Amino acid sequence: KALAICHKRQSVRKQNAEKGEKRIMPAVIAAFLCPLFHAVSNIIDAHLSNNVFRKLPTLIFYNCLTNFFAAPMVLVFGLPQWYGWEIMPLLALVGMIDVFYQIPYYEALRRGDTSVVVAWFSLGYVLVPVLAYLMVDEKLSFVQYAGFGIIIAASVVLNIENPRKIKINKAFYLMLLSSLLLSLQAVLYKYALEKTDWISAVFYSALFSTLTVFGFLMPRIVRLNIKANFPRYKTKFYVFGLNEFVNQVGTVASIFAMSLLPVVAVESINSTQPLFVLGIGAALYALFGNRFKEDVSTVHLLRKSICFVFITAGVFMVLK
Repeated sequence: KALAICHKRQSVRKQNAEKGEKRIMPAVIAAFLCPLFHAVSNIIDAHLSNNVFRKLPTLIFYNCLTNFFAAPMVLVFGLPQWYGWEIMPLLALVGMIDVFYQIPYYEALRRGDTSVVVAWFSLGYVLVPVLAYLMVDEKLSFVQYAGFGIIIAASVVLNIENPRKIKINKAFYLMLLSSLLLSLQAVLYKYALEKTDWISAVFYSALFSTLTVFGFLMPRIVRLNIKANFPRYKTKFYVFGLNEFVNQVGTVASIFAMSLLPVVAVESINSTQPLFVLGIGAALYALFGNRFKEDVSTVHLLRKSICFVFITAGVFMVLK
């Protein structure tokens, strides 16, 4: 009888483990889809910032306006629920960050290669474990924190152009600010997901980001520039639409992954994004020539690849 009970307990543990694996694998796949789709979005962002709109408030306004049209896409998965005013300020802050992080981000894309700028998002990851510990009580091992150190060190090396005369690009500081904002947003998302479902989190944060960007219309000079560029926006609407589609798919995948995985693990997987940007950028260079902001010369390609490999190694250390 005791042996039968033991076998039954082992069978239950095995079934629970299998159920856990079935839940985790889709989350891991979704987590890797996020950097892939966001890499495509980064390349489109660089094109819009460098070649389409010169005024950043105008670019951000039309980018968020497109987001307003694309937000109903999440309704395919279900209807958002109302969770009361307690959670709304949190989602409002998430939506505001989604607008204001774009200011330093787009400016950085004008000052450096797209893949390097994206790699500097990793600078903000140092804040993620601290915030995750304080807000949602997530703890990591020493090896996992060491992985974060490798990610940050490789990101710093990407900034060095001349070892004899180290000069930090302004894009470095801009991306530090942008990545810190996004790291805070990621933890706020995780905190919100403990009190609401991911469909509601995506819908309401998109709604608040749209309301925030309409504040750009208040200054007269900005309002006039937005109005003057509306015909250009209509001409390039397909570019904005494509960008919004791939960005939303990546965001939804990330939020779904965070509902099942630790926020630090999801953010670490996101740090592979520059690898995708570099690969796609090299393919575009081979097809269309030097039309995209990415230096793929042998020396730069090698240095970037080595740094990105170290970033990837840091990712797997965090996931260990």
